[in-house]
Amino acid sequence: MARPDEDGAPIRIVSWNIHGTMGRGGKADRERTLSEIVRFDPDILILQEVDERTGFGRPADAFDFLRDGLTLKLVGPDARPADHCRDVKTGSQGGCVCGNLFFTRLPILKSDVIDLPGPDIEARKAIDVTLAAGSAVLRVIGTHFGLLPTTRRRQAGAIAKRLGEGPSAAKFIDEPTIVLGDLNEWSRHGWVDRALSPVLPTVYAPKSWPERFPIVSLDRIYASDRVEIVSARTDGEAGKASDHLPLIADIRIVR
Repeated sequence: MARPDEDGAPIRIVSWNIHGTMGRGGKADRERTLSEIVRFDPDILILQEVDERTGFGRPADAFDFLRDGLTLKLVGPDARPADHCRDVKTGSQGGCVCGNLFFTRLPILKSDVIDLPGPDIEARKAIDVTLAAGSAVLRVIGTHFGLLPTTRRRQAGAIAKRLGEGPSAAKFIDEPTIVLGDLNEWSRHGWVDRALSPVLPTVYAPKSWPERFPIVSLDRIYASDRVEIVSARTDGEAGKASDHLPLIADIRIVR
């Protein structure tokens, strides 16, 4: 099988809101969550609701556990988590430490954190990572938008503006780019879609929540013209480990 950093090879991307590793049964089980992710075999992964609150059987080291486990099981024992993972904390009120985690097998060229506009119950952010994919460069932005419709509108607009305006606009037109995550948008063609689809016209937005009987497309993948989604699916079996279904897509960079 071709390596994901070889030209023309498919790249598997996964987005999953892991709900603090809380799945069926009402108890946190981070080993179960990690096993499900390893089964997906992602080359690029963005997780939302990584949660270090010490309730429901959760230890207070979720970020370290996932960074170390993903790197060991998906890259190898000699790999360093710092070379493959990025994370951002978005909430710390009342002892809560939670946020998003990014993992990749591909070489990381640069990374940044985008502060998203509010108001919201936590400081929403996005992880902006540029990767080497063979001779191409792939930009991936992973995020978790807010609960309020007006806030989501501003957050989606902020990312669209970052991509499609200003000095970076000319570069973006020719740069394969993906925005993905739990975008919390209940309407398929709501404000989030109106902001992102003009600059990222390739969209995968299946019904992903709640996991047993999904009725809304909270989780989405938006991609630029130079990204082809070869195949995409959710995974019902993984629903036992969260209240969201994961999004799993194999993509190819268009040369």
